[in-house]
Amino acid sequence: MKVFVDVIDKMNKELPDEIKKYGYVIGPITLVGELMGVSKALMATIENPDLVKKMLEFSVEVISEYANAQFNAEEILKKIDNKPLVLHICGDTKHLVKGMCETGTVRLSLDTPMNFKELKKEIPKGISLIGNIDPVKVMLQGTVGEVKKDTRRLLEEMKDAENFILSTGCDIAVETPLENIDAFMEAGK
Repeated sequence: MKVFVDVIDKMNKELPDEIKKYGYVIGPITLVGELMGVSKALMATIENPDLVKKMLEFSVEVISEYANAQFNAEEILKKIDNKPLVLHICGDTKHLVKGMCETGTVRLSLDTPMNFKELKKEIPKGISLIGNIDPVKVMLQGTVGEVKKDTRRLLEEMKDAENFILSTGCDIAVETPLENIDAFMEAGK
């Protein structure tokens, strides 16, 4: 986590104020899954719910400290009104999209299973739609050509969407080939 805090500090010092800078914080359930392993965490919800509760409480504490460390929280809070800047939930969230839009978020980041071509009609004008190139099949496992092709496909599908921001559907793996990241950036220009 320290590397993320260091990057945010460097961005705040070196980039002009006009450039928006955002931190990144995962939710407590995601952290428990990363700490325990997703399968073990899911089984523990049945076999040892007290352990899961303790892990969630621990995760909330860690995440809160981490979020505050990324920014001068007092200055940031003066600029926002308790609305999430970006709301992301992994997986197929079609049944949740309406409620996600009602949170007051200004940016909705949706994962790979979501069909942006259909969704763009449902997203209110004041909300940007972010996503959703597959971070595993395309970015990690795909070829440079496949990355460019899929990126161009999504851009074509979304060309008439006013508030579209090209991104991956979720985090990319550390092992993602740099040439695939370069191909994504090049195709996205």
